[in-house]
Amino acid sequence: MIDEKELVGFNALNIDNSIRKSRADRDYVVYRGVKDIDWIENPNVGGTFTEDAFGSFSLDFNRALKYSDPEKPILFQLKLRKGMNALYLDKAENEILCPRKSTYIITKIESFKIENINKRVKIYSIEKI
Repeated sequence: MIDEKELVGFNALNIDNSIRKSRADRDYVVYRGVKDIDWIENPNVGGTFTEDAFGSFSLDFNRALKYSDPEKPILFQLKLRKGMNALYLDKAENEILCPRKSTYIITKIESFKIENINKRVKIYSIEKI
C-alpha cells in the first residue's frame, strides 16, 4: 500500500516539474482571493512575503473574489510577466499555479467599490521577486 504522505510528496514534485517546464507566453494580470492577510508580517507597500505552498491565482477577477471574505474582500493582483514560470491548470477556474516558495513584494494597495457585490475590495498589487 502506498503511504499517503509519500503520494502527496510525489504529486507535489510532479507539479513542481510541470511548473518549471511551463512559462507564461505573454504578460498577464492574475488574481487571488484571500480571507485575511494576518499571516503577512508587513502587509504594507514594500512588505514582502513568501508562500510555501503553490500560489493559486485566477485570470478571472470575479472568480478570485469568491475565495475572499464576503464581508471584507481582499485580492492579490499579480503581474505575471512573459517567461515567468507558471502553469495554466484549470479552465473552469481559469487557474494559474505559481511555484512553491515564491517571494512577493507588495507594490500598491488600493480599495475599490464593486457595484455587483456592493462592497469595497482591497487590492494588494504584488510582484514576484
